[in-house]
Amino acid sequence: MGISLKVKYNGLGWIGLGLSTGKMLGTQAAIIGLPSGAMSTNVNMYDLKAKDLSGVILKSQGQQVLLDQSINQTATETTMEWKMPSPFGFYPIIWAHGANNSLGYHGPTNRGGPFYLFPDYCANAADSNSPMCKSDDLNYDQMNVLVAGTTGPILTLYSKKIKLNVG
Repeated sequence: MGISLKVKYNGLGWIGLGLSTGKMLGTQAAIIGLPSGAMSTNVNMYDLKAKDLSGVILKSQGQQVLLDQSINQTATETTMEWKMPSPFGFYPIIWAHGANNSLGYHGPTNRGGPFYLFPDYCANAADSNSPMCKSDDLNYDQMNVLVAGTTGPILTLYSKKIKLNVG
C-alpha cells in the first residue's frame, strides 16, 4: 500500500514536510520541494541533522522512495505532490515553508507540528463525515488545514491511500 500526498501553500516558496517525532533535528524522512534548482524533480528526501543548511543532507538515490513527485507554482501559490510507500498506520508530521524559492531558515512562524495523518481514517464509514474527510480536491480523500489565515487556508495537506506497485 501507499499514500498519495499534495501540499498546497498559498504563497511562493519552498515547502517541507517531515515524518518525525515532532522535532526537526533527527527527522529521518524530510520531504522538501524546491520550485527551482538543479535536481530534475526538485522534490526529494533529506535527513535533518542540524538547524542550518549544512545539516540538510540529501538521501542517497537508494534511499529515495518518492514517486511521481512534482512542485509547481502559479502567480500566487506553490503545490507539491508525490506518492510513497506507507510503512505504518499513522504519521506524525512537522512542516515548514520558505519566504522564497531558496532553501534557508523558515523563520519562527513558518513552521509547525506535529500533527498526525491517518491514511485509513476516511475509509472508516463511521469517520467519513468528519470535516477532515471533506476535501475540496476530488483526487484526494482527506484534507488537513495546517495553517489558517484570515482569508482561508495558508497551507493545506491532501492525502489518499492508494495501491502502490513498486519494483
